Amino acid sequence: EDVLRKVHGRVHLAAGHAEFQRSGLRSPGLPAVVTPFNDQYYHFWTMHAEVRSADLHRKGESRVDRKKVDFNGEITQTLVMEHTIPCQFDFQDLPYDEHTCEIVIWNPTYLQEELRLLPSDSPLSTRATSAGEFHIQGWEVQKGSYPPVGGGGGSERVSALVLRFKLRRNPRNLLNTFVAPCMVAWALSYLGLWVDPACPPARITLGSVPMLMLINKQNALIGVLPLMEDVSRLEEWVRTTIIMAGLHMCEYVVVETALLYIRRAKDRSRCGPTVSELRLRGLTDWLTGARR
Repeated sequence: EDVLRKVHGRVHLAAGHAEFQRSGLRSPGLPAVVTPFNDQYYHFWTMHAEVRSADLHRKGESRVDRKKVDFNGEITQTLVMEHTIPCQFDFQDLPYDEHTCEIVIWNPTYLQEELRLLPSDSPLSTRATSAGEFHIQGWEVQKGSYPPVGGGGGSERVSALVLRFKLRRNPRNLLNTFVAPCMVAWALSYLGLWVDPACPPARITLGSVPMLMLINKQNALIGVLPLMEDVSRLEEWVRTTIIMAGLHMCEYVVVETALLYIRRAKDRSRCGPTVSELRLRGLTDWLTGARR
């Protein structure tokens, strides 16, 4: 199931061989200048781009942040685009998981014979995410083409740029929240094995309290993770820690049961046979004498 994440980015689009207007108005003593920013010619050409999902065409918000026209006729626009894109998340390797996301930028108005989008040679720059939980890395830009909106006929295609990147999780938060407390709880449960068996309350406390801590951590982890069929590595680790702490509790039961039998054996040797044993012995003697 796709998990939606919001991505904020800036896309620099440049179009070559675009025509521009020269102003007929000039100040005294100054030559005519290129004036695409006046009220009449500001919107004479505007690059339009959208983000296309891998399985659904959806529109987002985009606005022209800066527009520059060079004297060689090249128009460079900076578009601020804010879209919600589907990204396939795989949490099996949590907390060391990384996810590959894809953004397709295109202009569905023009076919690739009319407009081609080409990647720039300059490297991509990425800012740190606001949450700090993920690091964006591994950017790749490729040329692509897709059928136009509505299908189109024959071999009609729309030029597009395909951007792929990886989201790598910073595991420190999950390690400090779940892994470290579980290790401490298991260590406390293990120390209970070295407590004097003559002090059952101390042994029970060092066994039950860590078990409750581990169960609470498991419930908190289930509440944090999204619903999914696969079990993550972190869930398996917490579950294994609970099982190991449960084995410590089983050891407590074995020790207490053994001590109970030892006490009963000492009481028998000190006080003689019990009433049940005497009855059983008398029945055995009577049967033996009757056979004689």
